Amino acid sequence: MELETRLVFIDTCAYKNKNFQFGDHTLLKLQNLLEEDKIQLLITDITIKEIEGHLLKMSASAIKKLKDYIHADGKILRATPELTIHSIFDSITKHDIYNSINSKFNEFLDSPRVENVSIKDVNPEVVFNKYFLNEPPFISEAKKHEFPDAFVLEAVKDVAKSRLLKIYIISTDGDMKAYAENDENCIHLSSIDELVDLVLRNDQELLEPITFADSVFLSLEGEIKQRAKDILSESQFEAEFEGFEYLDEEVYELEIDKIDISNKTLIEVSNESAEYELEFEVELTATYMLPDYDNSPWDPEDKVYVFLRKHEITKTHKQKYSANIEISYSEGIKAHAEIFDFQFQDSVFILNEKNSEIIAENPYPAYDPYE
Repeated sequence: MELETRLVFIDTCAYKNKNFQFGDHTLLKLQNLLEEDKIQLLITDITIKEIEGHLLKMSASAIKKLKDYIHADGKILRATPELTIHSIFDSITKHDIYNSINSKFNEFLDSPRVENVSIKDVNPEVVFNKYFLNEPPFISEAKKHEFPDAFVLEAVKDVAKSRLLKIYIISTDGDMKAYAENDENCIHLSSIDELVDLVLRNDQELLEPITFADSVFLSLEGEIKQRAKDILSESQFEAEFEGFEYLDEEVYELEIDKIDISNKTLIEVSNESAEYELEFEVELTATYMLPDYDNSPWDPEDKVYVFLRKHEITKTHKQKYSANIEISYSEGIKAHAEIFDFQFQDSVFILNEKNSEIIAENPYPAYDPYE
């Protein structure tokens, strides 16, 4: 799997799986990626309130269990004031725990790369239609509890869609996974660790911009050859035969049979684009209507041909044509790769006798073009 977008939404359960340890371990790595402008995180007020609710509930539960412990099996630890663990007897409330963690959470939210998305623009009809049709995220028996998630998912999906981007939906929730897999704008990941791994691997590749550009080029090679074929099929060709000048009307029909990239030279490269000079080897079949002077009637008095018959020849050619191409991969992501600019160096393409072979010949066409 390769990185496909830097736009991310993380469900509450994914933070919970990391024990809400903002500023530590994996969540510290996530925060570093935000500060380094490596990802853009979308969050909603619903998600923030869910996290704060979990923090308060878990803080209260932790204090209760701690008090139960120190009044029972933990009493012996009162005899160890010289040990660090003796601090469990200090007067700590659930609000102390909550405030400590929540302050780190707020620091996390202060990153300029964390964007709070409003759900007020979500169309309720869309959500209720999914509810009544049992579509994701309303696929579980307790589907009425999925309304907050449904509005959150629609909000972040709409942001991604409006920016012509995909978005990672990071969650262990089966309903959210089903939603992401059912929408072309969304990509499901089951953990924050997967996201961190994808970003770090992608950015490690970017440390070698030439290698990265070549790998992007390889992913676009089929599209590049098709683009070249399409352009050539609509272009002007002229024949270069011994004894004849370049006459546009000489090329009667033309078919591109095969096209390959015989050489590529990197001209310029950055973390988001690359420019190459390419040489294409093209195999094509061309039919020519050439003047047949030997079989055309001659007027000896006026010393001109009464009319010129045409001599039809079909030949195969192998030609080489050069082009310049610029490919872009915004945000340094291969999945964003596209052909930004493509220009052949010639506007008119010459067909010469080198590497050509006659495969059909008709010296006397059934029609007279001058009648």
